[in-house]
Amino acid sequence: GDDKVDEEGEMKIRIFVCAFVMVSIAAIIYTWIIPKDDEKPPKNDFLKACETLNCEKSKSCTWIKIPDTNIDYQVLRPKDNNYYLRRNASGKLDKNGAIFYDCDTSSGDGNAVIYGHNMQNNKMFSELEFYRKEAFVKSHNFIYIMDKRGSKVSKQKYLVKAWMLIDDKFSKKKLDELKKSLVNRGRVQGGVSKIKCYGDIDGNKSIMLITCASRRALEDKRILVYAEKN
Repeated sequence: GDDKVDEEGEMKIRIFVCAFVMVSIAAIIYTWIIPKDDEKPPKNDFLKACETLNCEKSKSCTWIKIPDTNIDYQVLRPKDNNYYLRRNASGKLDKNGAIFYDCDTSSGDGNAVIYGHNMQNNKMFSELEFYRKEAFVKSHNFIYIMDKRGSKVSKQKYLVKAWMLIDDKFSKKKLDELKKSLVNRGRVQGGVSKIKCYGDIDGNKSIMLITCASRRALEDKRILVYAEKN
């Protein structure tokens, strides 16, 4: 009788162990195969962003993205260069401001100028400072500009060619002249304190990303990252 009880007890233990192992294996397989919500590959990030912004079909929606950085924002087109200094993309007051085109940058401009604050919280264009280091450029050398017009989406890729420290009084016209001097390899105009070139400047369609210099001693200076269409 005791032997039979022992056999039944041993059998129950075996069944329990087998069941536990099977459930554990199933759980592991589920974890590996079925991604969590935040791991599921999202649909096109840009399109998703445009949907949240409620871009009307009659209006264009522009986005800038530099992979592996915090620079991943909508680019606004203001009527003047002051409006978005303290307003976000929704037009609400915000110390971070927004990323926006120079008001004199036209649609299809051969040298688009884009501004953003240099925030201490690493938001907006603060990471443009790092482009003074060649090692950072090598791993972050491409900038993407995406446009949505109605149902059509275009994506343009720009290669970083130079980092500069310029005066804060540069107008769009003066920035266009700066590009010409770089293309012609002529004497760079006054107002440029430092310049680091990372490749031949060909004069292709370009973008200039501009933000404030963070150090107090350079409060009248601006950081400029120049990139050409790749």
